[in-house]
Amino acid sequence: MNTLLHNNHPFSSILNELISEGLPRLQSIAYTKTSPATNIKEDENAYIIQLAAPGLSKDRFSITVENRHLTVTSKKAESDETKEVIFKSREYDYSSFSRKYQLPKTANTEDIHAKYEDGILEIKIMKMKEAQKITQQIEIK
Repeated sequence: MNTLLHNNHPFSSILNELISEGLPRLQSIAYTKTSPATNIKEDENAYIIQLAAPGLSKDRFSITVENRHLTVTSKKAESDETKEVIFKSREYDYSSFSRKYQLPKTANTEDIHAKYEDGILEIKIMKMKEAQKITQQIEIK
């Protein structure tokens, strides 16, 4: 065994075992039951949140706003068909998740729209009118 750490290091036996024998077979377990990746964009009129959640139907999502917090949840019961399948590797499983976002004061919580297309849930939160950039030409006299 090729030891990289001295035996008096508190984690030496664990780390040396991992290095010499390789990582455990279930290394991809960390990717299961996670929240989907999120992009957050802003333009002059709105904030846009995009969640990558492939394989779900739009009726599985719930979007709520309370006290300037927008919460996206998805609950999906595992089907009997899935329970019978033995996975050799499983790197995604968005069967259940919850993501919470703090909305800025300029967000209009009364004007929020959502759509789910091609595995992306997009939530568009309009800005309050006074926060939107309005360009107007000023006449010079």
